[in-house]
Amino acid sequence: MRLKLVFIFCSFFAFSQLNAQEKTENILQKIEQNNKELQAFATYIKSKKLQLKSENNLSNPEVGAYFLPWGEHTDGNYSEFEVSQTFEFPTVYTSRKKWITTEQMSLDYAYELKKQEVLLSAKKELIKLISLQNLMKLEEERILKAEKVYEQTKQLFEKEQIGILDRNKAKIAWLQKQFDFEKLQTEMQNQKLTLESLNGGEALNFSILAFDKNVNLAPLNELWEQKKKNDFMLKQISQKETVALQKYKLSKHKSLPNLTAGFNYQGVAGNNYSGLYGGISLPLWNNKNKVKAAKIDYESSKIESEASILKLYADFQKKYNSYQTILKKYTEYKEVLNSLNSASLLLKAYELGEINFITYFQENHFYEQAINKVLEMEKELYLLQAELFKYQL
Repeated sequence: MRLKLVFIFCSFFAFSQLNAQEKTENILQKIEQNNKELQAFATYIKSKKLQLKSENNLSNPEVGAYFLPWGEHTDGNYSEFEVSQTFEFPTVYTSRKKWITTEQMSLDYAYELKKQEVLLSAKKELIKLISLQNLMKLEEERILKAEKVYEQTKQLFEKEQIGILDRNKAKIAWLQKQFDFEKLQTEMQNQKLTLESLNGGEALNFSILAFDKNVNLAPLNELWEQKKKNDFMLKQISQKETVALQKYKLSKHKSLPNLTAGFNYQGVAGNNYSGLYGGISLPLWNNKNKVKAAKIDYESSKIESEASILKLYADFQKKYNSYQTILKKYTEYKEVLNSLNSASLLLKAYELGEINFITYFQENHFYEQAINKVLEMEKELYLLQAELFKYQL
């Protein structure tokens, strides 16, 4: 029982305590620059902004002319020329410009959110890669240990102190460790390919990567306040409300009449008349119910904003609670693991003949599964942390 208690835990965490956050940030910066999806989306945003800007253009000027030589008349041919420009009431252009500005800002927020999605995906892949690297370092030591045990088992077999079954089991255990390591190598290569595809197909340097050792979080309310100030998702929700308000104001201004100004020339029988032309539309039907609809849309957007913020806070709180649950168990494991030296004790007990190979193999496997579980919890912590701080990407 005492042996099993010792074997469950270990203190092998030094490899994950190096702080290489700067290296991770460098990779994310390169992905932000080279990602094809982001480049395409940036081009789309530029196009949409130009399209919005064109919404405030004046209508095309109109040019018309009459020449009436036919018919019965004695006072000469009649001719007329007119050029005119129709435009909306001046306040409409000012109001529409404000609406366009808010829409363009919404597009900027949309790009930031797209960027965060891409970088969050990249960061999660980096976390998985770091976790694999840490596990590979363990597996390298496990292969060496399995090989050492196998060599010792061969010697015992040659001395006829153990049977062939124990020797074969030791060899199989060693081969299994080699196979596990090769599988990890393949997984790591696939992770690197995924990250390089996010980097636009360009190679990345993964030589120095490690987790940031700080896993403790500030209180929930403090983190939420930081998120409210900096999160583009929350800014976009607020911006939708602002856009709806500007559209409502614009619809009210569009109830004002359109104006037309121009120049007119008329000539007949050697006489001609020329002067200015002016006109005004009667806004009776074109804007009917549009102001009411825009007001309802604005009021609806305010309610939708409140609902969206409540949902975001609930999701944020759930992730925070999940993080703290895992962190508590992770910390308990580390405290015990850092106080023991189970791996060397187990191997020493086997070398001294205090336990046989079957006992060593079973206890060692149990011990390794415990270590792997801790590494899995560590990965889950950093994946949740990446989601909680997505707004910082």
